[in-house]
Amino acid sequence: NGVINGEQITYYLTEEVATKLNYVNSKRHGVFFIYYENGSLAYTGEYKNEKMFGQRLCYNEAGDLMNGDFVLMDVNGLVTHKGHCINGKPEGVMTVYNPSGGINMEVNFKDGKPHGLTRYYSVGKIYKTENYLNGIFLEEVPVK
Repeated sequence: NGVINGEQITYYLTEEVATKLNYVNSKRHGVFFIYYENGSLAYTGEYKNEKMFGQRLCYNEAGDLMNGDFVLMDVNGLVTHKGHCINGKPEGVMTVYNPSGGINMEVNFKDGKPHGLTRYYSVGKIYKTENYLNGIFLEEVPVK
């Protein structure tokens, strides 16, 4: 009936799993995983009712927690995420890109958790802003 429920899995052309994400009533809900093409875990986090929740972690291709700047790519080799990690935890601004290369969202992180404003973009303009505190969604903030 047009409602998405359950696990969505995407694959690289090599047939390795690229992403695993859960939906409830067409909203992201639960733990998600992004993998490198070699099969190792790249990034993980959680959503509750389409809102980011809790801590995210980044790993390098060897499976160790990431330190420093990072770039993640999708199954087509396009950049999807850019940011910085300390002991695997995103810190500062992470930029998430859409398949056309434009910015999809900018998330502020503190100690691996969304903290502060998250901005969502469409055609280069902010259309939605959310406020988070230590990984918990607080409110949607009006766009000016």
